[in-house]
Amino acid sequence: MPKALGDFLVLDAVRSTGGTAIAVTDDELPAAQAALARDEGTWICPEGAACFAAVGRLRESGWLSATDEVVVLNTGTGLIYPDTVAVDVPILPRNTGSIPPLAGGAGKE
Repeated sequence: MPKALGDFLVLDAVRSTGGTAIAVTDDELPAAQAALARDEGTWICPEGAACFAAVGRLRESGWLSATDEVVVLNTGTGLIYPDTVAVDVPILPRNTGSIPPLAGGAGKE
């Protein structure tokens, strides 16, 4: 079974500060990523999104109040997880020698 590096340090910090730890579901990660992208303009990594999802659940449960300040240190980017976001982006054909017109005629003189 995999084990987190420094797990004993994390558990000691949680216990000594009166903190808590919760698990979030796999479905909550992309939802948190999407909310942060929409609201803050940032695409964070799934592990960072887990922290934001956890904060939301802790606020909903009353463990954190609306006035509690929370700092989440996100050290990863969603760019290394391109499969976590579905996008509908047009793909340009290769080697045509020209740029295709915009859909709907936008930008035409």
